[in-house]
Amino acid sequence: MISVASAAFLALGTFCMIWGTVRFCLPGPLVVRIQYLGVSDTIGAVLVVGGLMLRFPGERLALGIALGALLLWGPFITFVLARGLSGGLDRGDRR
Repeated sequence: MISVASAAFLALGTFCMIWGTVRFCLPGPLVVRIQYLGVSDTIGAVLVVGGLMLRFPGERLALGIALGALLLWGPFITFVLARGLSGGLDRGDRR
């Protein structure tokens, strides 16, 4: 049962990553495409790491650290890329 759940998590995570990449290649505003890519990659990576945690229970500590790094850095890097590509500060922001 655990191997079936692990395979399902791995397959769903891979699907999310591929879906985000395909969505990124479609026409539309670049910032919106980066947002879709960042969200789907983060969700996909979390599902893949979750599947690996189920498959390799002895490696839960290392995979947990990787999961924490993914949850921290994935959205942050997406935000930085989108912010940089959108021209920096919004018009309403003042320093």
